[in-house]
Amino acid sequence: MAEQLQQSMEFSRPIYVGEWRVYDIGAETLNSLFKEDIINEPSNKIKNKKPDALIVN
Repeated sequence: MAEQLQQSMEFSRPIYVGEWRVYDIGAETLNSLFKEDIINEPSNKIKNKKPDALIVN
């Protein structure tokens, strides 16, 4: 697993907003989340972006 995700316990503890779960993912890129099989493959345009959070239902 990506180093930031391994070190962060926040990823394993989501914040619930209604039916949605919000995960703080730190400084991980979308490509690293894909490599760890957390999300589907991102497009080449956004694969190197570093979002602050991941929102899922």
